[in-house]
Amino acid sequence: MDFSIIMSANLNKQELLVYFNKIDQYNYICKKCNKPYKTPNGGIGNLKTHLATHVKDKEVPGKIISQTILKVNKRARTDNENNEDDPQDIDTESNYSKRSKTQPTVPEIFTQMTSMESGSKSEKVTNSIIYYICKDNVPFKTVENEGFKNMIKTICPLYKLPSRNTIERRIDDIYDVIAGDFRKTLSTVQYVAVTTDAWTETMQMKSFLSITLHIIVEAHLESKTIGTVELFQSHTAEYIGKTLVETLSNWSVQKENVVAVVTDSGANFKKAIINEFTANKHIPCVAHTINLVVEKAIDKTQEFNVQTKVKSGGVPAIMSKIREIVKFVKRSSKASDSLRKCQKLQADFRCNISLMKKPQS
Repeated sequence: MDFSIIMSANLNKQELLVYFNKIDQYNYICKKCNKPYKTPNGGIGNLKTHLATHVKDKEVPGKIISQTILKVNKRARTDNENNEDDPQDIDTESNYSKRSKTQPTVPEIFTQMTSMESGSKSEKVTNSIIYYICKDNVPFKTVENEGFKNMIKTICPLYKLPSRNTIERRIDDIYDVIAGDFRKTLSTVQYVAVTTDAWTETMQMKSFLSITLHIIVEAHLESKTIGTVELFQSHTAEYIGKTLVETLSNWSVQKENVVAVVTDSGANFKKAIINEFTANKHIPCVAHTINLVVEKAIDKTQEFNVQTKVKSGGVPAIMSKIREIVKFVKRSSKASDSLRKCQKLQADFRCNISLMKKPQS
C-alpha cells in the first residue's frame, strides 16, 4: 500500500479508515505496519494517533492543522491498477480544499533542517574523517577539537560530527573487515615472506615487535602488517622467536609456509630466526647492512694509541666538531641571525651568477 499521499490534519472517519483493515466493529489493523488497534465505543482517536506516527512531523491529526507527508517506499503503478483501498485513488482534489492553504517556503524548510545524521552524504563525510585519522595518524580526540569542529561546520553545516568513541568503534569495524579479507587471501597462498623488527616508542618508553607479511597474489606483490606486538620482557632470542611464531599462528601462517624472514643483523634476531625457521631462511636487511658498513668505515679512520688504548682523530673527530657548531648556533639567537644573513647573501650571489650565465637572446 502506498502511503505517499499528502494528508490533511482534519481527516474524517471514512477517509481515515482507508489506511486500516477492519476486523470487526472495534478492531482494526494498520495497512502500513500490520499492528492491531482497538476503537472503544467506535471512536477513531487511537487510529488518528497511530496514523500520525507514520507522518514526518509526528503531529496528531485533528489537533494541529498542517500539511504533512507520510514517509514510504514508492512503487511503480500501472494504468490497469485500480485498488479502492489505495489512498492514491482518493479524490485528492476535493480533499485538498479541506486542507490549510499555508505551505512552508523553501527558506523555512532549510531553517527547520537542523542536522544530517544519516544518508549517503553523511556516510561519505564520516568515512572521509576516518580515512584522514588513519592516513595522517592523528589521535581520535581530533574530532573533539574546536578548530576541527569549526572546519566541519563551515564545510557541511548540517553534518552531525560523531564522537571519538564512535570513530574508534568504526575504525575497529573496518579493521575487522579488512583483516577478514586478508585472512581469506592468506588461505589461498602457499608461501609467505616475513619482515620483522623491534623498536621503542620514546614518549612512553615501550618496546614493540612489528611483523609484516609479503605474498604474491595474481603476479602482484602484496604487503600487510599483521601485528605490532608490545614486548614486556627482555629482548632475548627465545622471547622474540616465541612472540613471532605466536603472531604468525594467529593468522594461520605455519612455519613450513615461511620461505624467508628478513631482520637486522642483531645477534638476538639472528638466533631467534635460526632457532625457529633454520639459518637458510634468515636474510639480513640490506639497508641495515649498508649502515653497518658505513659505521665500520668511519671507525677505521681513527688512530689507535697503543699506550692509552684510545682511538682518536679521523672522521668521528670532525663529526664531533660539527655537532658542537650546530649546538652553538641553536643555543644563540645572535648566531642564528648571522647564519640566516649569510645564507641569504649566498642565495642572492648564486642567483646573480645564474643570470650572468643565461644566454642573451
